[in-house]
Amino acid sequence: MSYCSVCDKPIAQHECFCLDVPNDQAEQILNAPSADQELSIVKRVAAGLKHDAGKTDWMILFEHLKPELEEVVKTLKHGEKTYGRNSWMQLENWKVRYTNAMFRHVTAYASGEYKDSQTGISHLVHAICCQLFLHYMERTICP
Repeated sequence: MSYCSVCDKPIAQHECFCLDVPNDQAEQILNAPSADQELSIVKRVAAGLKHDAGKTDWMILFEHLKPELEEVVKTLKHGEKTYGRNSWMQLENWKVRYTNAMFRHVTAYASGEYKDSQTGISHLVHAICCQLFLHYMERTICP
């Protein structure tokens, strides 16, 4: 019996995804295992083959926007200290209140006030948080 050189499971019973190959090739290998075929695939995996097509590309956010995303996290942490963790999820009349808050922050920014006087955090970042809250609530409460 042949064993996977990645996870040491018997090839005939191989159910893990350590050999990340197209389904037709994986099926062929599992049905007719040979040491040469397995070695070939392990070499391809080691060479950097990974099937990511159609999967979420998180790096698109972090490539250039990491500092901005960190500001969002800092703003959420400030809200956690002030109101409690995830208290934004229990807000009554959330649509009107978060929409109003978002517009207050955008209007302040448009008027030349770049940082919130109470928090010292950018009005734009506060508005982003309000938009995230609204989007979350719309998606989960009003699907």
